[in-house]
Amino acid sequence: MQPYKENPILSEASFPVEVFLTNNLKNHIKGAPHWHDFIEIIYMLEGTATQQINDRYFQVRKNDIVIVNSGVVHDVKCVEGEDTRYLVIKFLPEVINSNYANTFESKYIMTFLNSQHHQIYHIEDTLKNSRDIFNLMMGIYQEYLKKETGYEIVIKGHIYHLIAYLLRNNILRAYQPVDLENKLKKLNNLFKYIENNFYEEIPLEKAAKMV
Repeated sequence: MQPYKENPILSEASFPVEVFLTNNLKNHIKGAPHWHDFIEIIYMLEGTATQQINDRYFQVRKNDIVIVNSGVVHDVKCVEGEDTRYLVIKFLPEVINSNYANTFESKYIMTFLNSQHHQIYHIEDTLKNSRDIFNLMMGIYQEYLKKETGYEIVIKGHIYHLIAYLLRNNILRAYQPVDLENKLKKLNNLFKYIENNFYEEIPLEKAAKMV
């Protein structure tokens, strides 16, 4: 079957995040290969499923996490009648990549966003290592449901927490050469100017002079 592109997140243009539960008993999950511009995190709550990432297929079970980067062909299939439930978190890269002014943040966030498409991020049985991950994932779900004041920054903070977990457990390896870090520092003035004047047209010549 030819992969199709899934529609972008449109429900909340100012905060492009979607969080929902999927239940195989209520609606059989048979899926179809697809890809999209947003990042997707799947957290298994119950049962098993077959996960496709590009041309690889593998089993996912309760407490597993799968991270699907933008542009990656993927799919989830479940056995009909099996009690399989999982949490889905979708967000555009801009949600965590809107502030380039801080070099110390950029090296971690860009490691996460620029991970290779052939790389599979499948974290098995997270409860074995840390119950914090369960609380983190369900915290995102509850914040999204309630949408209380400041829920956007709480969700963003939880995603940052997840990235830190991946780095600390060597699932992601931060790669930040010294010369690239120096280049980012030189660009700080430009990044700050763009953030403070995003509503204006900024000529390329003007931007170039800032660096």
